[in-house]
Amino acid sequence: MLEIEQNFTEVSVYRDNIWIFKKGEQIYLLIDTDGNEYIMQSFSLIKDASMEQSKLSNLGEKLNLPVGWRYESRVLDSELRVPANGEAIVLMDNLSNTYQKIIHID
Repeated sequence: MLEIEQNFTEVSVYRDNIWIFKKGEQIYLLIDTDGNEYIMQSFSLIKDASMEQSKLSNLGEKLNLPVGWRYESRVLDSELRVPANGEAIVLMDNLSNTYQKIIHID
């Protein structure tokens, strides 16, 4: 398990993969004060054994978000690919759910 000393802190993880989220799929995001988006990779039962996917839309009510951050749930209108390309920037929230930073390439 990834150990992070402080919640909502970016950590580099070295891997080469692509997370693929399908059109019509519900996704869960943390958005920081600079507009950076972090997409949920997995939710955890470590700190909240009652958590289940059907409750993720309202997860923001349970999170102790940093000032100015927000949690959103949305349905994708098109496929979303989130590549790591050798390095992924990840973080954990205060409930041990994990997220990967979405790097937008212009």
